[in-house]
Amino acid sequence: MIVVAIIGIVASIAYPSYQGYLTDTYRAQAASDLKACGM
Repeated sequence: MIVVAIIGIVASIAYPSYQGYLTDTYRAQAASDLKACGM
């Protein structure tokens, strides 16, 4: 039961960081695509 609690705590800390990473990646890809289009 303690292991489940630890996994939950780690997941609650790691998930927002992962979401931020995905957002940054999508924005960088969009900027790259716009530059490739010549905008």
